[in-house]
Amino acid sequence: MIGRIITGVLVFAAVIAAVVTGGRLIAQDAPASQSTTVSVAPARQDVACPGPLVTPAKGASSDAELGGAATGISRDTFLTGNVRTMGSGQASDAIVGSAVEHVTGGDITGLAAVTCATPRTDQWIVAGATTVGASARLVLSNPAAVAVEATVTAYGEIGELDTRQVAIEPDAQQMVLLEGLTIDVAALSVHITATGTGVVAALQDSRLTGFQPSGTDWATASAQGTQLAIPGVGTAGSATQTATVRLLAPEGATASMTLSTPTGETDWEGVAALKLEPGVAVEVAIPAVDVGTVTITSDANVVAGAVVTRTRAATAGVAGDIAKEFRWIPAQLAADDNERSAVAVGYNEQVVVYAQQPGTFALTDSDGNALGSAQLAAGATATIPVNVPPGTVLTASGPFAWSVLVSDGDFLAAMAPVRTTIDNVDIVVEQRRYVPSP
Repeated sequence: MIGRIITGVLVFAAVIAAVVTGGRLIAQDAPASQSTTVSVAPARQDVACPGPLVTPAKGASSDAELGGAATGISRDTFLTGNVRTMGSGQASDAIVGSAVEHVTGGDITGLAAVTCATPRTDQWIVAGATTVGASARLVLSNPAAVAVEATVTAYGEIGELDTRQVAIEPDAQQMVLLEGLTIDVAALSVHITATGTGVVAALQDSRLTGFQPSGTDWATASAQGTQLAIPGVGTAGSATQTATVRLLAPEGATASMTLSTPTGETDWEGVAALKLEPGVAVEVAIPAVDVGTVTITSDANVVAGAVVTRTRAATAGVAGDIAKEFRWIPAQLAADDNERSAVAVGYNEQVVVYAQQPGTFALTDSDGNALGSAQLAAGATATIPVNVPPGTVLTASGPFAWSVLVSDGDFLAAMAPVRTTIDNVDIVVEQRRYVPSP
């Protein structure tokens, strides 16, 4: 009886071994998989505008001598398509939009303009400060139908400072006061990463010197790369106007800068080989030129922005007091040949364009009508006046960097164009025979 049981077990084991061996043979002899590459067009995301400027610390004074709450406010948002309210801002299924606000009284007196853009999952804003009299209000917009979480990390002249996580509900906004995150930072830079579809980030930089306003503007994301350009840093012949570039290398870099003008490059000493420590923001004064573009070449990725500051006569306070105004201009890829657009806001406007290689820059509206052009030599900068109704979409393509400069007397602002084309994503689909595991 025992012999029969042992024999049966051996036979059963032999059968199992045969099946397993057969399985292995099938796996080894399986034909090569067949793959197909499918090009898929991602869905276009909605654009978002940050909403109105806010007086720091909720200033409410209406005293003409002490400033306080904003007065004389003129505000416009230019969006087409299906426009909806999103927090204190707006969102739309348009491909691009803009918002402009002019405040003539109070602590945030100034002109501020911003291009309404689509969400990003990784972006840097190189602007702002949290020193005495400065406020940096970061507005994070989520125009998507799903919640996202953003991580906000502040950097300054001593490197990485602090981090905060922010949850943002669908079709909503969250605000982060960076002076509450870190204080006494003169050269602020902010890194924003986000889950899901990302966020639209804009930074309200507002300054106050004593009781006099020193400017307010929106700052937006800088490009990240090894060849950047910041068009529009000229002082426009004003003796009371200065310009400064701020740059940061997330992983450290050696960078060189040049200053392009309509007649070519101008002398700029001390910027041939700047050693940038990881995460440390550096500021450099820009030589005075009427119209210029800062170009940055580095051996590792950098981000950058430039601020142009103008002194003006104060409209309140003691006779002879001085106030200030400024505009922030983010860095762009020096030779980005994608189609990009901005929207005119109805003030005095001009486009400043930089060409890394010789070519013809052509500016058109949404119907393809010509609005202006310029023939540029390699490394040159040109200015194109823009005289169109507010809400006109300004579009250009080709390997150029360009900005829209906005002004109203002594008041300044700037808008960067945003990419309006969407690249298809290649997805590889493989067909394989199912083989059971042994």
